[in-house]
Amino acid sequence: MKRILLILGVLALSVFLFSCQTAPETAPPEEEPEAEPIEEAAPAPDELQTEATELRDLIMQYDLGQYAEDAFATGENAYLTAEEAYGEDNELATELYTEAITSYARVVEVGVGELQSEWEGEIEEANVQAEELKAPAAMPDAYQDARTTLEEAQSSVEENEYAAAASLYGESLEKHRSVVNQTREKRERALSALDDIDSNMQSTESDIEDLEQQQRTFEPAAEDLIEEGS
Repeated sequence: MKRILLILGVLALSVFLFSCQTAPETAPPEEEPEAEPIEEAAPAPDELQTEATELRDLIMQYDLGQYAEDAFATGENAYLTAEEAYGEDNELATELYTEAITSYARVVEVGVGELQSEWEGEIEEANVQAEELKAPAAMPDAYQDARTTLEEAQSSVEENEYAAAASLYGESLEKHRSVVNQTREKRERALSALDDIDSNMQSTESDIEDLEQQQRTFEPAAEDLIEEGS
C-alpha cells in the first residue's frame, strides 16, 4: 500500500513538473501608444482685422490710393487674401493683416501729406483775402476762431488722427471763407453808408446854395419895401 502511494505521488509530481515546463509563457501586456498632442488653432486676429479695415476705409473715403499706388496694391492683395484665410488659417491671416496694415499706413502717410498741402493751400488763399479786407480788425473773434481750427487740424495730423484732421481742415476752410464773405459784406455796407452821407452832404450843400441864391434874390426887394414904408 505504501508502495502504491509512493508511485502515485511520484507520478503526480512528474505531471506537475512537466506542466510547468511546457506551459506557454505569458506575453507582457502591450504598451498603448502615446496620444499625439493636439495642436491648438491660432486665435482669430480680430484686432488686426479691425485696424486694417479702418485704414482701408480711410483710404477709400479720401481716395488716398492715388498718391501711393504700389503700396496700395500691396496692401489690397494682403488684405483680401487675409479675409479669405480668416477663420480657416488664422496664422496666415495674422501675417497678411500685418502686411496690409504696414502698406496701408504708408498710403495714408503719403496721401494725407498731399491732401494736407492742398487743404492748407486753399485755406491760405482765403486767409490772404481776409487780411486784404482787414478781417483781423473788422472781425477779430471769427478770424481767430478760423485760425485756431487750422491749428487743431495740424495737431490732429501729428497725432495720426487723420479722420479728425480731414474734418477740421474742411471746417477751417469754411470758417476762413465765411470771414472773407462777412467782412466783404460789412465793408460794402460801410462804403454804401459813406456814399449816402456824401450824397446827403452834397444835397445839403445844394440846398444851402439855393437858399443863399433866394436870399440874394429877395434882398433888393426887401430893401425897396423898407424904403417905401419909410
